[in-house]
Amino acid sequence: MKLKKKIFITVVSKWFEITAMITFNLIAVPIFILKWGVENYAYWLLFQVSIGLIFLPNLSLSEYVYNKNFAAGKKKKFQLFSNILSSIPFCFFNSLLIIGLLLLDKNFLFTNKLLNISNKNFSEWNFVLIIFAILVMFSSSITNFFTDMLKLMGFYHFFSIGNTIRRIANMIVPLILVFFYNFKLFETIISVALIDILYFIFIYIILFFYLKKQNISFELNLTKGLIYYLNSFIILFKHIFENFSTQGLRYFISFLFNPLMVVTFSTIRTVSNIYRQFIDGMKEFFIPEFSLIFIKKDKIKLNYYIEIYLILLFLFLFPSLIIIQILIPDLFILWTMGKVDFNSLLFLFLNFSLMIYAIYNPLKLILISNNLNYTILFNSIAYFLVTIFFIFFFNKSLSLTSVGLGICIAEILIFIIVLKKTNILMKKINIKMNVKIFYLSFLSLLYIFILCFLFVNNQILNFKFLDFILFFLIYFILGTLMIKNSSNHTKTKIKFLLKL
Repeated sequence: MKLKKKIFITVVSKWFEITAMITFNLIAVPIFILKWGVENYAYWLLFQVSIGLIFLPNLSLSEYVYNKNFAAGKKKKFQLFSNILSSIPFCFFNSLLIIGLLLLDKNFLFTNKLLNISNKNFSEWNFVLIIFAILVMFSSSITNFFTDMLKLMGFYHFFSIGNTIRRIANMIVPLILVFFYNFKLFETIISVALIDILYFIFIYIILFFYLKKQNISFELNLTKGLIYYLNSFIILFKHIFENFSTQGLRYFISFLFNPLMVVTFSTIRTVSNIYRQFIDGMKEFFIPEFSLIFIKKDKIKLNYYIEIYLILLFLFLFPSLIIIQILIPDLFILWTMGKVDFNSLLFLFLNFSLMIYAIYNPLKLILISNNLNYTILFNSIAYFLVTIFFIFFFNKSLSLTSVGLGICIAEILIFIIVLKKTNILMKKINIKMNVKIFYLSFLSLLYIFILCFLFVNNQILNFKFLDFILFFLIYFILGTLMIKNSSNHTKTKIKFLLKL
């Protein structure tokens, strides 16, 4: 199969997955609240975080080994298999350690007290987590290494399709079981485990037939495996900080407030995360282009892609903040059947933070593609610490809004750091990056944020028609400044489009 066709299949499957995730997430909320009640839905949300944390140690090790194998190249099969098989024993060690910690938790009720989980639900909660930990030990602990290797061999489009099917099954099957068959919380969780078991059996069958055809030779080197295991801690720490800065925030909310507040935060974030799904989906288009740019050191194309991307954000994404801030509150009440309170300020802060993320997203891809792992780790730690600082110090005065404020300030800080680090990297390879347009984009976004903030506080309702004309004129001037500070190549393309 040709490379372009493989990339096309991968991109299409990714966007199909994004569309499916958005659709099923929106459908899931009213169904789960209706069938289980708000409290049990909160436990479902907390359970998803717990499962993610159980997967992280082995995922980090397999990611480190994949990076090693990627550097070695797909032709060195002896080295690839040796790297994988030398690391697998340490995955079993991770899984046994996690199971041991869960057994301790079952006896001493640490999680029960920290997350304010009711005693009647905790015994089932802990039991299901132990089942998942055992499942991880015999499934993804092994298969992740080999599926990553097969992706390296050129089969990534097949696994992209398979992973999409698995994710959709993990969303649609629970919905069907709950809505049509009245499955309870922990019965539904077990059904998710069964889906994963079927998926990994399928993966094992593929691996069996593939490995049967290969003339495999390898060396089991536990010393090498130990080195890889210890080095993977950098990736593990990065994932942990990233997790606790996103889904893991549910733990802190449950700890500081109660599980019901987790539902309020998560449902509001489900709506705002529609933006993030589309922003992250753009990676599939940008990564191949950025790879070619770095190989050729093409500063014209780099600035062109970034400038067009930011101008599109300015024209379409930023103004949409005002529209959804007006429309969503009433729709949210209908969506949650009036059982979850809508927090307009929290929603605004979450949307604003996602727009900041959208601005620096191309720069983040540049850092990742250049393997600046320590910079990425530092950013993850800084993001986590800033967010948690605002939550802990402002939770009493701002309540749940403190979470949104913390995320917002953290995103601004990361935007500044990523912009400076990327600019330094570009200078090292003699590429002059257009830094001004990033600051102008942020200024435009800040302007939209102020308008939304005034609307949330009912100030904008007192404005006259001339005031709105003035607001539009200011935004138009900011857009003109962005185009004026773009490269000549971008200006030429824009003029050509305007003539059409």
